[in-house]
Amino acid sequence: MGHEDKRQELVEIATRVFLRYGYRKTTLDDIAEAAGLQKSSLYHYFDNKDDLFRETVSDIHNQLIERFEQELTGKNGLLHELNGYIESIKSEIRRLQPNIEFMLEDIEEVLPKTRDLTDKMHTRMNAMLVRRLEKAIEDGELRPCPVKDLAVIVNMFLERVLKACEMSDHHAKAADDAMHYVEVLFKPYFTDSTIPRETSAS
Repeated sequence: MGHEDKRQELVEIATRVFLRYGYRKTTLDDIAEAAGLQKSSLYHYFDNKDDLFRETVSDIHNQLIERFEQELTGKNGLLHELNGYIESIKSEIRRLQPNIEFMLEDIEEVLPKTRDLTDKMHTRMNAMLVRRLEKAIEDGELRPCPVKDLAVIVNMFLERVLKACEMSDHHAKAADDAMHYVEVLFKPYFTDSTIPRETSAS
């Protein structure tokens, strides 16, 4: 196995360990044990625990972007694809739900270490959504509209709602209604001024 392949394998193993125990409680010994290696072997691939943790976060972000891009292909109607985009985000929240307690415990320590990665992720998400909205205008599905502003609003709204649903059943209802609010936001810009019923949130 080449260096990069082994490095990626270790990132995937570390991700599972971090999600299981949280950032603070996880040690390089834990990760090395899970990988069947001596801790000293990890230093051939990563400088320290923070370096490895940042790699796991970056890897998760790359996987999410790839997943979101599969939803926003421009091959289906905009609302249908936005619904798939939202469902992908909600699915990720549900996947992480069992680990929320550990994640919240470590949030103050983790955020400064990964803020630049999170900002980069948001920039990529906004750019991806902007491209999809521009295509909807090009295809005549949307009237000309402030696509950059709309992309930021959609992503900020989803981030707030879905973060809240991690902590509260009440807010989880808001997450279930997320598509409805997105439809309301875009309704004035649809060229036919009518949102197709089959794509509306139930």
